[in-house]
Amino acid sequence: MKRSPSRKLHQLVLMACLGFLQPSHAANIALDDASSAVYADGNGWANGDNGGSGFSSWIISTAGSAGVFVGSTAVSAQSFGLWANSGANSSTARRDFTGGSLLAGQTISFVIAHTPTVSTGAEVGFSLLSGGSSRITFKFVGGGTAWLMNDGNADFGAGQNYAANSPISFSFTYNGGNSYSYRLGTGSGNNYTATSNISSVDGIVFRNNGQGNSQNLGIDDLQIVPEPSSANLLTFALSAILAFRRRKA
Repeated sequence: MKRSPSRKLHQLVLMACLGFLQPSHAANIALDDASSAVYADGNGWANGDNGGSGFSSWIISTAGSAGVFVGSTAVSAQSFGLWANSGANSSTARRDFTGGSLLAGQTISFVIAHTPTVSTGAEVGFSLLSGGSSRITFKFVGGGTAWLMNDGNADFGAGQNYAANSPISFSFTYNGGNSYSYRLGTGSGNNYTATSNISSVDGIVFRNNGQGNSQNLGIDDLQIVPEPSSANLLTFALSAILAFRRRKA
């Protein structure tokens, strides 16, 4: 079937906008959640799974009495869960970005929560990575009262208190250089300067280190969104196409 000239023009405009939206060195726009069909294949959430779009495959590692699953967690009835019994047991789930590292203005976000027990000294949380190395870490340590963060030097308060079974929204925006902004539930910070080099954040890892028997760390709704100027460009282009179609109707 021959395409009309106007349809070809629409496609060319969209392709051009997507080209601007996805610079070759920037992390691709990405999303994933536990409802993806990939995690309903009978194997659950497994190493090498790649649900959603824009991310690399999951890299899952466990040690001792620990594991991962898709199902009921502290986040919701259908989410990603990491568990690890008390002691020297651990589970990790890493997701690398595709396309490159976060571009200034790009944001990664998700929802996270833990069940009531976090054994004294145990840790649950996550780290933003560069080349597999931690650059910024957020964690809750059993025996404490609030989440902590570390951007390259000493731990400090993230502004979010202990909140069992309470889903917490997290977002991290890279501002360029070593500057960043974040929100973790009630905690937030704008234009913080990291002690570590965060100019090439290209992945994230979630950790459950000995949380406790019958407990879990839940996560879901992972997203990477474009920096605002690119998003505005795409919105403008789509609006122009819709307006053009209305005039042609």
